Amino acid sequence: MNGNKYYKFDADNNKVYAGIIIEHNGVQIINPSESQLIAAGYQKEVPDFNDILNEKRQKKINEILEYDSSDAVNSFTVNGISSWLDRNTRVALRASIEVKEAAGGEKYTVWLNNTPLELDTFFIKSFIDGLELYATECFNVTQRHIKNVSELEDIYEIENYDFTTGYPEKININL
Repeated sequence: MNGNKYYKFDADNNKVYAGIIIEHNGVQIINPSESQLIAAGYQKEVPDFNDILNEKRQKKINEILEYDSSDAVNSFTVNGISSWLDRNTRVALRASIEVKEAAGGEKYTVWLNNTPLELDTFFIKSFIDGLELYATECFNVTQRHIKNVSELEDIYEIENYDFTTGYPEKININL
């Protein structure tokens, strides 16, 4: 049946879909062909345009969300080391640094991809603040793309929508 849906109406005028087995003229047919379905009174269901449009929108939104969570967006570079700190890690790291500072510490060791970097606490807090601003702007860009796609009424425009634009420049630091 190639993924197409075939249906007919029963005696109570309810739509009944063809399954892997149908009955026609007292004979059970397993895995009926299109011509056998039509001979048995089934019609090919034509997808509704709005269903197709919504399916295309959802597919594009899923692609946007996948891109948003990829290294194309979620990464920064320090001394050539590409890494990312998710929001929970950023919050925990900032809290740890503040505890270190309250105890009189001026240096803190940050681990990026198994590489230790001992840095001034002030620098790390500034870096985390910048990273938070970057992540917030990326979130806003992603949400704008989702809104834009949600409002499109043309399948061609949805399929060709470029959601990789508008993101801020990634953070790249050499110490």
